Amino acid sequence: MTSNAVFDGFLASLNKGREDFLVGSAYSNGGLKAAVSSWQVKGADSDKLFSGFKATIQASSKVELSSSVETLSGQKVTRIGDPGQLAQGPIYAYADGDAVFFVQTPDRDLAKEALGKLPH
Repeated sequence: MTSNAVFDGFLASLNKGREDFLVGSAYSNGGLKAAVSSWQVKGADSDKLFSGFKATIQASSKVELSSSVETLSGQKVTRIGDPGQLAQGPIYAYADGDAVFFVQTPDRDLAKEALGKLPH
């Protein structure tokens, strides 16, 4: 998702460049089907950052992704994608300052547990 014109457009919409972008990711190499990640764009406006994140995710998909706001582990998150729309399951995401934190998994309970351990 981060090596194409859509991603560069995302950064440009925030008046930022690749030097302002940091990513952190953790993936299971065992039996858990989940990934936990964060995208930080130094100094970005939280609302614009989250809107751009969602647009970048949508641009990486060939189908129109559903989206809904949910509360998991006391955290208001946006679920991007219904089961079956994304190969590795829905993305549960929220913005905090100049970062977006997200969990991608087909297992809602696992998403809930992981989100409970992320910064709020």
